[in-house]
Amino acid sequence: MNLILCLIIFLSFFSNKVLAAVAYRGSHPIAWSGQEVPVCWENSPDGSNIYKEVTREAIEQSWEKYSTLKFIGWGNCNNNSRGIRIQIADDNPHTKGLGRELNGKKNGMLLNFTFQKWSQSCAYNKESCVASIGVHEFGHAVGFTHEHNRGDRDPMCKEEPQGPDGNAFLTPYDGESVMNYCNPEYNNDGQLSDADIAGIQLLYGIPCENWLPPKKNTIRLYKGQRVRAMIPFKKGLVTAFQQGGIYYSPDGADPAKACSNTQKVYNGKQKVLAMIPYKSGIITAFSGGAIYYSPDGKNLGGGGKSKKVYNGNQKVSAMIPWKEGVITAFSGGGIYFSPDGKNLGGNGKTKLIYRSNQNVLAMSPYKKGYVTAFSGGGIYFTSSGKYPAGGGDSIVLYNGRQTLQTMIPYKKGLITAFSEGGVYFSPNGKDIGGRGKTKNIYGGQQKATAISIFKSGIVSAFQGGGIYYSPNLDYVGGYNGGY
Repeated sequence: MNLILCLIIFLSFFSNKVLAAVAYRGSHPIAWSGQEVPVCWENSPDGSNIYKEVTREAIEQSWEKYSTLKFIGWGNCNNNSRGIRIQIADDNPHTKGLGRELNGKKNGMLLNFTFQKWSQSCAYNKESCVASIGVHEFGHAVGFTHEHNRGDRDPMCKEEPQGPDGNAFLTPYDGESVMNYCNPEYNNDGQLSDADIAGIQLLYGIPCENWLPPKKNTIRLYKGQRVRAMIPFKKGLVTAFQQGGIYYSPDGADPAKACSNTQKVYNGKQKVLAMIPYKSGIITAFSGGAIYYSPDGKNLGGGGKSKKVYNGNQKVSAMIPWKEGVITAFSGGGIYFSPDGKNLGGNGKTKLIYRSNQNVLAMSPYKKGYVTAFSGGGIYFTSSGKYPAGGGDSIVLYNGRQTLQTMIPYKKGLITAFSEGGVYFSPNGKDIGGRGKTKNIYGGQQKATAISIFKSGIVSAFQGGGIYYSPNLDYVGGYNGGY
């Protein structure tokens, strides 16, 4: 469903068929400001109660199931009723506005339960028609207009535009949307498409239950504080924020404690400089200089089972798991390898493998070796781990003017994010700043502050505070400018 959001005031169905529509929201105040939206019925014709319940169940299994919205009430309207006021009549189903333009509007939505005059074919399949029409009309009620109105629609879509055009696209054009007149399935049988789900979650958030990562469309997981570090852990995601909090979301849906299953695993004020999964736990380096290993992913800043594995004056600039140990790069220029994950800044079994005047900006495991990006612009791959900055088996992967912000291994290649805003995927680990087989997967103005593998795709956090999950590297920073 590519949703197109708008500020229009009247949507109706012309012709003898039920239409499908979806819209997305831009800067206009169309979306409901709260999570609970009252619903009431203006009238109750004979035999309507069963179809009222069909409508309610269809909405519960669509827009409500896949977002944080809750439609409440569903009783009879009075003169002062707020929210969505539904009239039942044998006429074209429609809404007299979008989103909260319907708030308290008398007869703001019309639904048909008899089909004696309008769309008479539905009289033989009332329950299915009532459900799918209800889903379509509530699509308008949450703020979406018709998908086939889009200028980038499929050329094979010949339906005339109807209703408002909208002012923002949240996903690519969607031929399967419940809001698309050109969908060959009647209102998509009342089932939200993958893009419909992505759109409603962009507007109203991801529900704490029933959430599965989308298979095709990018979804925004969070909008708020800037992220400093992010890693996959167990089946979920650990996210460290600019102001100090670190959270573990077991399903990745809620990086910042909106849902009850998300756990706060650090509650201090120190900023995270680096964070990596290690063995069964997590190693975290803080701005105060200490580095802790938590074997169970809890108490990342000490306490519980956590142990301090470094307590010096140097600050960490990058850190990666490698072989059975840990490689740590410090701001003073030294890079150390600890084969047992202890004494990360020297002593014990730890060895200094490189010292330079250049600072390390980012590191990433890759194939059997690792990649190191330096402040001077050079990015190198060493297969043996002995030559992180040239010489020996070291290979120059990039030597341009852009400075690297972060990078991760992905499939057989590398994803690299530069401080100027570009994010690239190199399927073979070469030409990582562009050219060759490398693809630019984000070309916006914002810097990516953290990127992490998650499920089959990646999660990307940007300096503006948005966190996005992309299952296939399309629209890594969100569709249409990172909505």
